[in-house]
Amino acid sequence: MALIDILTDIAIEIGKAGSDGDTSARIYRINKAAEELHDANDFDEALEEKIFNFNVGNAQTITLPAYVYKVRGARYSDSRLAVTIEDMRNRYNFAWLNENETWYLKPRYKGTSPLSREINNQSTLILKIPIADTTSFTVVVTGETDKSNRISETLTFSAGTLEKETVNNYISVESIVKSRITTYDIIIYDVENNEIGRILNSEYQSYFTLWQILDEESGSILPTDFSGVEVLYKKKFQPFKNNEDCFLGSSRYDKAIFWKFMEHRTKDNKEMGAFNLKCIQVLSQIYEGDNSSKRRRINFRPSPYFNMPYEYSRHEYYHNK
Repeated sequence: MALIDILTDIAIEIGKAGSDGDTSARIYRINKAAEELHDANDFDEALEEKIFNFNVGNAQTITLPAYVYKVRGARYSDSRLAVTIEDMRNRYNFAWLNENETWYLKPRYKGTSPLSREINNQSTLILKIPIADTTSFTVVVTGETDKSNRISETLTFSAGTLEKETVNNYISVESIVKSRITTYDIIIYDVENNEIGRILNSEYQSYFTLWQILDEESGSILPTDFSGVEVLYKKKFQPFKNNEDCFLGSSRYDKAIFWKFMEHRTKDNKEMGAFNLKCIQVLSQIYEGDNSSKRRRINFRPSPYFNMPYEYSRHEYYHNK
């Protein structure tokens, strides 16, 4: 089953689409329903493990690849020491009592950026595709220049075009968004031909996850022979486009997407609640079926006895002998 099957279920329920525009509107709503389910649930098919190299010279901030959506866990692959991902605000609680969390083993999550690295000084952006597309599309770049706090420009890739360069010299970039799903990735370069971003062909915009790994430019945080950081991450949502496209490569969630679509479509509160319940029931059945034989750690917190004062622990030991 795939997108065409979800569209068929919808047609059976509410009637056939009257035009190509109606079909496009339904696919748009299907994508919104699927994206909501993707964001609200860590489906097994959406999770992946990979080892990344955090040795990037003197860089204080690194980005994970464009396909990474959310990080769910990390550890150093050789030592197996856990990597704690800290909030940006923890940095400002420093009082010599271990509140400063921007040190070894504790990188700071800094949100997302359309670029995988900062622009040095200012630069035009050069956007390239490896093979020319057969139909045109546009890319809108929004950012800051030395003359404008916020300015946008539109680059048009006509059929056969391989490369476009911005008119503006950008100090920083707020967003880079294309008009449609394309056949190939769009790779973004600065004037020195450094790759500084990428829009995946299956997505509409470029964005990367930012981690600050150093508090100052003091060199690598890992030995050169260290194998890297093992990261459990959630992959980005991939929107439906073609009739054969599947959500997370499976038909298991089609019914849940269908009921979520119906929930979004209706304006009746009672129907909305009923459709939402149907969606939850489908997901619950999948979850129970998948996890009936899995062993899971229920409580990851350390035993409270490990934090007891020494004298109290010794007293309890001798008292109970």
